[in-house]
Amino acid sequence: MVNRVNNQGFIPGWLHPDVLSSFLDDLREAGYNIGVEQYIAVQDLILALVAQEQAQRSIASAKPLEDPEQLRSLLGPIVCSSATEQADFQDRFDRWLTLMPRPRKATEPDAEQQRAKQVQQDLQQINKRSRRLWWGIAVTLLVLFFIGLLFPAPGNLPTEAPDSSPSSSPTIAPSPQDNSPALVAPDPITSPVPVPLPSTDPIAPAPDPPEILPSWQVTLGIFSLLSLSTILIWELWWNWQIRLFLQRHATTQQPQLQDVSLPMADHALFPPLAFLHIAQRFRQRVPILSNQLAVAPTIAKTLQKGGWFTPVYRYRQVLPEYLILIDRASYRDHQARWIDEMVDRLAEHDVLVDRFYFDGSPQICFSILPANRPCTLQDLTHDYPDHQLLVFAPAENLFNPMTGELELWVERLTTWSDRAILTPKPSGQWGYPEIALAEHFMILPATPAGLVALKTPLYRGTDNLVTQDMKPFPPMLRDYPDRWIDRHAPRSDRVEEMLTALQAYLGPDGVLWLSAMAIFPELHWPLTLYLGYQLRTVTGQTLLQTVPMTTLATLPWCRAGYLPDWLRRILITRLSAATEEQIRITLQKLLVTAVSGTEGNLHLKIAQPQQSTLLTRLANALVRRGSRQTVDSPLRDYIFMEFMTRNRSKLALQLPNTWRKLQHWPTAKLSRRDFILLGVALGYGLVAAALTPLVRQWFLAQTPPNTPPTTPQDFTQAFQFQTATVTPTGQVTLREGRGQEYQEDLGNGVTLRMVALPGGTFLMGSPENEADRSSDEGPQRDVTVQNFFMGQYEVTQAQWFTVMGRDYNQNNWQERWSSLESKFKGDNQPIVRVSWDDAQEFIRRLNQRTGRTYRLPTEAEWEYAARAGTQTPFSYGETITPAVVNYDGNYPYGNAPKGEYRQTTIAVDSLYPNPWGLYHIHGNVWEWVEDGWHDNYNGAPRDGTSWSSSDGRKVLRGGSWSLNARYTRSANRDGSRRDSRSDSSGFRLVLSGRTP
Repeated sequence: MVNRVNNQGFIPGWLHPDVLSSFLDDLREAGYNIGVEQYIAVQDLILALVAQEQAQRSIASAKPLEDPEQLRSLLGPIVCSSATEQADFQDRFDRWLTLMPRPRKATEPDAEQQRAKQVQQDLQQINKRSRRLWWGIAVTLLVLFFIGLLFPAPGNLPTEAPDSSPSSSPTIAPSPQDNSPALVAPDPITSPVPVPLPSTDPIAPAPDPPEILPSWQVTLGIFSLLSLSTILIWELWWNWQIRLFLQRHATTQQPQLQDVSLPMADHALFPPLAFLHIAQRFRQRVPILSNQLAVAPTIAKTLQKGGWFTPVYRYRQVLPEYLILIDRASYRDHQARWIDEMVDRLAEHDVLVDRFYFDGSPQICFSILPANRPCTLQDLTHDYPDHQLLVFAPAENLFNPMTGELELWVERLTTWSDRAILTPKPSGQWGYPEIALAEHFMILPATPAGLVALKTPLYRGTDNLVTQDMKPFPPMLRDYPDRWIDRHAPRSDRVEEMLTALQAYLGPDGVLWLSAMAIFPELHWPLTLYLGYQLRTVTGQTLLQTVPMTTLATLPWCRAGYLPDWLRRILITRLSAATEEQIRITLQKLLVTAVSGTEGNLHLKIAQPQQSTLLTRLANALVRRGSRQTVDSPLRDYIFMEFMTRNRSKLALQLPNTWRKLQHWPTAKLSRRDFILLGVALGYGLVAAALTPLVRQWFLAQTPPNTPPTTPQDFTQAFQFQTATVTPTGQVTLREGRGQEYQEDLGNGVTLRMVALPGGTFLMGSPENEADRSSDEGPQRDVTVQNFFMGQYEVTQAQWFTVMGRDYNQNNWQERWSSLESKFKGDNQPIVRVSWDDAQEFIRRLNQRTGRTYRLPTEAEWEYAARAGTQTPFSYGETITPAVVNYDGNYPYGNAPKGEYRQTTIAVDSLYPNPWGLYHIHGNVWEWVEDGWHDNYNGAPRDGTSWSSSDGRKVLRGGSWSLNARYTRSANRDGSRRDSRSDSSGFRLVLSGRTP
């Protein structure tokens, strides 16, 4: 590839930034420690070589850019960090040279352009074929539609439906007269009544009843209406659910960029009056010799020389001029922008300044104007000899990192008589570099106080400076800055060590500022200032007032202008939810101003993803697979504007709805494209409707009529049981109860019995006057749960070992289980010593075995089932006795007498179930539920779903055999770590679905 420079010459393709960046990508993939600084250094090298080529154009024999071999000695020091890499670099560079085309004239055909042209032609051919394919599909659908229209199927004629009477089945409903549920059934149960189980398992589908096939016109109209309704619902869902987000990620192709300008408030970073005084001092005139002769001094001088004419010239006062050199590591270097702000304030007050930038070494400097060519330090000494030199750079940059001596180019800086170095390091942290440089330069901090001291006549060293007590810069960030800029995170222990040092250096307000900067996908100096002005501390001050800008700007991420995603994610995660939301709202308020179209000082380059067809994307993927693969490069990240659902990533920033006005995306108004899609979808629905009767008739012909069920366990059966009612004094009475259940065959004669429970609304929690009530049981609130099935018993040991096997030993569970006394063991005993995680593993294996979706009950479902339509402390009444609940009978509840303390679990089908047929819902063992632990019900969901928590604990309900009666109340709750196990904790299962 050849790039034109001017009318006289060309730059060869091997010097193109993309070509060299690809070479760096290869080295990075090979394990070289190449980060943002190396990419920027190579770009600066390209600019320097271009400037050298332009300077030598006048020399006919000079051909500095014809051979890529000269890059070997220049690239090696930049990319190699060890002797092994230096040796390996030579071989890799030689292989890269063999792939580079030799210099040629501009008229020669370019292979890269030819290949790109060929790829473009291939893509056009694929697009043409894809259009033909879609047209073929459309024509085929239209033909099928007209066939169905002109030749209706014989099966489309209406048929007579046989008479059938609906069958009734018993249902469970709470009685309005008392607190216990009553069974409502039309007839006494004489035989089990099969009811279809809500399951997606296609093992034994229920037979379809004979259908009345409507005429094809009715079917056509119904499906047309459904198609239109589907499209309208989709459009409404799109406009309600989809939001615009900004997200940063890498791309291998140059995307189309859109420049969005944001007007920002003109905040005064520095006090205007203070800089007015500083500028006045900088403008104080200085005397210089003129060509005007001073008569009296000339006569006196001539007489002193014995009549030999000795002229003496007058001095004249002129405005001083300043040459300012600023160390800038990247275009988004916050430290350089901080210095620019000070220099801009001086220029606004008519101080004569000439500004240049350099990266590490001022041997190659770049003007503030992008159109100007780079210049050398020697050029500056010739062009600005009478200026006063101000170098803004860390003192360490003037020393050779290998020898520790001053760089050779430092001697050229001493040609200016008036010179000073302003370092961003606070004076309280100065050391050997500043002391050594003080012999040749005036050393000052790069702050307004340093500028004041520079022009203070009585200045004597650093005593007059206003310094701050700041903690030293973290050595980890000072010695290895590239490690923390890399897009791949270091080891977790190193990251934690770095974050601890960063917290100590910045303080809580500084970390808050850096975390706020991490929420936006890119680092921008105006945006950093905006956040510093808008966000406030607990004392009401802005972050810019409490955090010195030099502290933040010297961080390696602010200097490189790049914050890797792994660090962004850590910083954002450590923010509180309220603080994160406040920062996001602050940024969204700024982004709202984009729709006004006003020019501002913050320009966002937002990449627009190219819309293409499916076949085009597949073709592009094939072309990329056939071409050379590139690795992620930190300089190829772009901010993309994408549509996402509300379940956004932490690293994405939601845009205000007003941004839709700036983009060419579908909006609430239907466009021409939307109407075309609606027409196509409607036509497809019509064709599908015309063909539907044929398909349905064929399926009916394949299904044998009146096929009896072959798997009875897939249908619920009515069952009867005896439940108990306990009076406040502890007297037990029995009564009959009825319910619906189904049995899941687990194999080896082990079954799982699930009871159908109707959904409803109940008052969850305990009233404030309930005895032994805890504060975590309230406040009471109405909760609505849907229909579901719940295990009639707690999961037994037989069920556990059937599903899990005998070799389950998660976290030494088998050893803990074996250590239990024999009194806890038995096939019909509840499984104990299981954690919440163990229960989840059991459910996972059970679902694989059965094809259903069993789970733990939510806390609302558990209490709804435990209460069984009552509001008393227990589903049995005001109190309990050991005759109905397994607990420590030495500690009764209310007025009940003392009773037996069994000191062990008992069989899951012993004693009496609650009014809804659930055994041991009170006592026996604690039961895990799905919810995370919360100290109360404030903010809890009211729809019966689970409530997650970041606490790490899970909820247990029901009490156990070893506790007092009060712990077995329906409203009692407890929480424990999800991995904890005890000999009094188990679980039972639920399955969502329709109940009879």
